Amino acid sequence: MTPRQLVIVLLCLALPISAASAETLEEAWRVALSSDKSLQSVRSRTLAAQATVSAAKARRLPNIDVDAAFTQLDDTPGLDLSALGVTLPDAVSHDNFLAASAQLNLPLYTGGQISNGINAASAALEANRDQETAAIQNLKLAVANNFVRVLRASHALTVANANVESLQGHARDVQNLFNKGLVPRNDLLAVQVSLANAQQQALQTSNGLDIAKAAYNRQLGRALGTDVILDEVMPPVNPLARVDDLDELTTTALDTRSELSALINQSSALSYQGQAERASMRPKVGLNATYRYLENDALDDENLASVALGVSWSLYDGGLATHRATALEQQAQAARELNEDLDSGIRLQVRSAWLSINEAQRRLLVAEKAVKQAEQNLKVARDRYQNGIGTNTEVLDAEALRSVSHLNNNDARYDAALARLNLARSLGVL
Repeated sequence: MTPRQLVIVLLCLALPISAASAETLEEAWRVALSSDKSLQSVRSRTLAAQATVSAAKARRLPNIDVDAAFTQLDDTPGLDLSALGVTLPDAVSHDNFLAASAQLNLPLYTGGQISNGINAASAALEANRDQETAAIQNLKLAVANNFVRVLRASHALTVANANVESLQGHARDVQNLFNKGLVPRNDLLAVQVSLANAQQQALQTSNGLDIAKAAYNRQLGRALGTDVILDEVMPPVNPLARVDDLDELTTTALDTRSELSALINQSSALSYQGQAERASMRPKVGLNATYRYLENDALDDENLASVALGVSWSLYDGGLATHRATALEQQAQAARELNEDLDSGIRLQVRSAWLSINEAQRRLLVAEKAVKQAEQNLKVARDRYQNGIGTNTEVLDAEALRSVSHLNNNDARYDAALARLNLARSLGVL
């Protein structure tokens, strides 16, 4: 194999590796979902809600208490009844003794306090799960926005550099013509100014790209200066987000959005808490079983056991439970009212995303044609100028139009991609 052939083979082998190193949006999502601190906080609240459900259910189980004590006295106690002519043995044969007990308490009836507490904790857990789902989708959309922002800035820099390169070529042509006395000095000055402006624009665009990359790295929990190479291929969206009928999309959103479900579950949790507060004023029945051991020689049996069925009833608490229940019921009503407001907000989100998709698709068709026309227009303007037919202003205007058309085309492509992701988010299926 010749050295030339070896170089070609190595380049061919390197190309797939380079392409594979480009990070996809799905990979970025996986990194963000595992590293984002705000999402981890939401997940911790869900775990806390799970523990709260377990704690509420544990109130149904028996409660067992055990205690023991060893007592040391300064003297052996006894009764002195000699004045009555009565002689009794010492109540305690020595100056220390051991006492121990074990109690089992089992609630049999609490007026619905325990059951409503369990229902409230379970509804709160579902609300937290709904909020976690919403947080995941919000994070994915935020990552997608930063992802596309980097791609948009990268292509804007490509356009800016191409503009500089094109103007540099035109400036050389004008310089040659000026040296030959074929064009006025004004043409040379005009292209030099345009070139300087293009170079300044390229520097600003490059800075914008660096900022976009830093923001992207921050969201993924990386060092801000980490190199960023992104894959432009967008992941497929949920089939529900590819429907074109607005009414069908709206119905889907109202059925699937976790935020609506979260408010419903929050309202239910607050209602159950209010019922649990009211139940605290009802009679309660419980079973108590007790075992006691008392070290004492005067007792014929040092082991005592008992079983009791008890009833307790708080007849008056100054209205505390009633006021607490009322406050919780008002909070539940507030959650229901927020749900109604969110309903109309979701309808607006779906409509906006749907309109944005249609707008971006139409813009993309126009922008693609404009790019071809702008390239041809620049070519014609340069030919005319080279042949002394056209003016320098025509060339500079054509170059500016070419840059604008490329930027518009890039914006339309990325706006279309983001609009589809925004629609998926508004449907709750991102």
